[in-house]
Amino acid sequence: MSKLRNAASHISRLFSANRGECSAVAAGIAPDMVEVATAIQSRQAGGHATTLRQLHTISSLSQPQALTLIRALERAGIVHIESNLGDAFESTITLTEKAQRWLDRDLTGQAR
Repeated sequence: MSKLRNAASHISRLFSANRGECSAVAAGIAPDMVEVATAIQSRQAGGHATTLRQLHTISSLSQPQALTLIRALERAGIVHIESNLGDAFESTITLTEKAQRWLDRDLTGQAR
């Protein structure tokens, strides 16, 4: 549980720093952020792409919640969304290097 708390703390700080929002606001959505970020990390580690269409299937969030959250994560510099002009829901989501390092360190104890 402490590993998840560490990841939530790092993501909250990154979100707060990049968005200029107070940490209390970021901490309120940190558990959802960690859930989505770790699901994306797991898929990336397995060599699988994650699309906007898949977000609600790899998390406990509804599709509207997941899409709202992923947009906030993109603005915060935690994920990158590669647009698919033919079908926006097929746009690919990847973690930024910084977020990947933090999750690796906090959740698996590995450093990159």
